[in-house]
Amino acid sequence: HPRINGEPYVLLDRSVEEIIHFMAKDIPNPIKTSWPVQKIEYGPGGAVVWGPGGERIRCTHCLVTAPVSVLGAGDIQFVPPLPTRKRMAMKRVQMCNAMKVIMAFSEPFWPDEFFDVICTDSFVPEFWVTKYPPTEGASEELRSLH
Repeated sequence: HPRINGEPYVLLDRSVEEIIHFMAKDIPNPIKTSWPVQKIEYGPGGAVVWGPGGERIRCTHCLVTAPVSVLGAGDIQFVPPLPTRKRMAMKRVQMCNAMKVIMAFSEPFWPDEFFDVICTDSFVPEFWVTKYPPTEGASEELRSLH
C-alpha cells in the first residue's frame, strides 16, 4: 500500500458510493442519497429525519454527512438546537474552491521527506507531493508525452 508521511494511503478502484452500499448491505432500510434533509429531531430514543415533501424516517442512530457550508448556513434544522460550541464551529469552518492538478515526473527531484508546501498569498496556495507506485504501462505513457 502507498504511504504518505508514514501513514497508509488508500487508492480506490471504485466510487465511494459503491463502498457505502456494500457496507450497508445488511442494514434493513436502504440508505437515502440525493435526499435533502430539512430537519433532524433527536434525543436519547433516536431521531426523526425530515426530508422532501414532509417524508420522514425514524431511526435509532443518525449520521450527518452534510457539507460544512450547508450546516453553517442552517439549512438543516436540529431539534433541539445543537450545542452553541458546535454551531459556532460550523459557522467558522469554511470550504473554498479547489482544483486538482496531477503531474507525473519520470524521476522525483524533491527530498524523500518532502510532503507539502503552503504559500498562502500565491495563486496555488498549497500543494502536495505524493509518490504512488507505478502503474502498468505508465512509463510508456510518460515517454509519449515528451
